Amino acid sequence: MRPSSHGQFVDFDPIWSWPKPVQVPHPPVLVGGDGPRSLRVAGECGDGWMPVVAEAAGFEAKLTQLHRLCEEAGRPDLQVTAAVWGLGERLLARCAELGIYRCAVVAPTRDMAALQSFLDRYRQVADRVCR
Repeated sequence: MRPSSHGQFVDFDPIWSWPKPVQVPHPPVLVGGDGPRSLRVAGECGDGWMPVVAEAAGFEAKLTQLHRLCEEAGRPDLQVTAAVWGLGERLLARCAELGIYRCAVVAPTRDMAALQSFLDRYRQVADRVCR
């Protein structure tokens, strides 16, 4: 199949797109967000869920809701990748306790020294939390 589009904002003739994904049937679809619609879409048809997590209590409630939605849809629980703000050791520890598959931590990028300092602190926190 060679897609094409001739609309108001996009105009292209039939094209090919390469390379194709290696994964079969496709790369996993992670549904972001933590609102009711995002949770419902993740529970019904996502391959994973990726919320931004700033505190544990609200996150745990959403995680419980996601488990219920997956169960109602007759699907297994999803792997969760949490985008975590900051280096809250308690929050990272709680994510580990809850069985979160992966935490993506937002790192500062204003300069190399700030990034290096953050990564050094993160390594120390991760060594304590992920054991």
